[in-house]
Amino acid sequence: MAAPGAVDLYLPWLVPELARTAVNQLVCTAAAAPGVPGGKRPVDVVVRVHESGLTGSPWHVRCDETGAAAPADAPRTNGPAPGSAQRLSAEGRRDKRSNVVESEGLS
Repeated sequence: MAAPGAVDLYLPWLVPELARTAVNQLVCTAAAAPGVPGGKRPVDVVVRVHESGLTGSPWHVRCDETGAAAPADAPRTNGPAPGSAQRLSAEGRRDKRSNVVESEGLS
C-alpha cells in the first residue's frame, strides 16, 4: 500500500531475524519503487515496515543517503552516522515489544 511520500512494506519475517544488509535492501528498494505517490526521492519516502504476526504500529524508516535503513525521524546526513551506532527502535510502538534492532549485527 502506498500514500503520498510513503509506502507500506509487509514482511513475512521479524526484522531481528534478518541481516542488516537485507533490511537495507528491502527498505531502499521499497523507497525507490516506481509509482510511489508524491513523486518524492527515495531518501524522502517513509517506509512503514510491518512485521509478520505483530500488531501495533509499524517501524517508520527511510533509506538514507548511504543506502541504509534509518529511523524516519533521524537527522539527515551526507555520510555515515558518527560511530555507525544508529538504532532502529520500537519506541512509541503500542505492542509493548521490547526488542531494539541495532544497525550492526541484527541477527
